[in-house]
Amino acid sequence: MEVFKNIPWFKWKYQISNLWNIKTYNYHRTWEEWLLKNKKEKNWYLRIWLYKDWKRKFYNVHRLVLLTFVWFNKLDCNHKNWIRDDNRLENLEYLTRSENVKHSYNVLWRKANKTMLWKFGKDNPSSKKVNQYSKEWWFIKKWFSMIDVQKQLNINKTNIWSCCNWKLKTAWWFIWKFNI
Repeated sequence: MEVFKNIPWFKWKYQISNLWNIKTYNYHRTWEEWLLKNKKEKNWYLRIWLYKDWKRKFYNVHRLVLLTFVWFNKLDCNHKNWIRDDNRLENLEYLTRSENVKHSYNVLWRKANKTMLWKFGKDNPSSKKVNQYSKEWWFIKKWFSMIDVQKQLNINKTNIWSCCNWKLKTAWWFIWKFNI
């Protein structure tokens, strides 16, 4: 049986059911009910636009169902039957982030990438090479990764990253750019 409840922070504007139908009312004319359409994203989660104070915002439908009916706000929501667009209340549960990661390894058979575990710098194939330049744009050295620079020159890698992404002009009197 479908039960509708008010979404708490919208004050009678929107209601959601335990079968994840969302409805609103036409206040201006006849107080008729409208069912709203959900949008399926690339990651297969259902999202919906809701308006509050003349601003619209995307909300995940499974989070709205849990926050409305359960109101126990842990970080993550989990679908028990692993189907991301099945947002019935009996299919959803709250988890902490660590419980959700453990669930992905224990129940969903996710495997750890052991080839990349504890590999840094030039040993890690996903690390980006960085070029070091002087302030006058004279080439100084090509580094295998930002972690290598941090270990040898004691320059924080976040400063180097900010310089490479054009957030900073220089980091410790040097110009840093990704090697393309």
